[in-house]
Amino acid sequence: LFIGYHARRGAYTGVLEHTYHGGVVNDVLVNGKPMGETGINAAMAGYFKVPVVLVTGDSVVTEEARSILGSVETVTVKEGVGRFAARCVSPLKARVLIKKGAARALKSAHKFKPFRIKQPIKIDVSFIHTGMTEMAELLPGTRRIDGRTVTFVSDDYLEAFKALRAMITLAGTNV
Repeated sequence: LFIGYHARRGAYTGVLEHTYHGGVVNDVLVNGKPMGETGINAAMAGYFKVPVVLVTGDSVVTEEARSILGSVETVTVKEGVGRFAARCVSPLKARVLIKKGAARALKSAHKFKPFRIKQPIKIDVSFIHTGMTEMAELLPGTRRIDGRTVTFVSDDYLEAFKALRAMITLAGTNV
C-alpha cells in the first residue's frame, strides 16, 4: 500500500512533485521511460513478487500509478493547483476514503500482479547540476552520458535500485 505518495519530478500540478530528493534529482528514466517513486518502488516490490494494490495522493500521482501499474486501486485526496497548493478533502474525509480504498484493494489483492521491469534494466538519472553528476559517476558501473546524466545497466533490479539510491546519495554530497 503506497499511502501519501507524490508525483514524479516535473509532473504538472503535482503537489510537492519530486523523485527521492528534489534538490538533487532532475529526472529518472527506467528503460527509457520517465519514472518516479511510484514506479521505481513498485518495481522493487515486484522484484520480491509483491504487487502494489493501492496508491493514494493527489490526482497526478494516482493517474501516474494507473498508467504504470494498470490495475491498481487509487484514492485521490487532493487536486493540485501548483507545486505548493492544492484543493484538499478534509483530513477526516481523506482517512475514510483511504480506509475504504485499502479495504477494496485488500479484498481483491489476489487480482493484482507484481510490477516487473524487463531486463536489461537501464537507469538514467539526470541531476540538477554537473557537480552532482561528477559525484554520482564515482559509483562503479556507472557511465556518464552528458553533463548532468549518468546511466547504470544491470540484469538485476535490486542491484539497479541500490545503484540508483547510491548515485542520489553521492550526488547529494555536492548540493
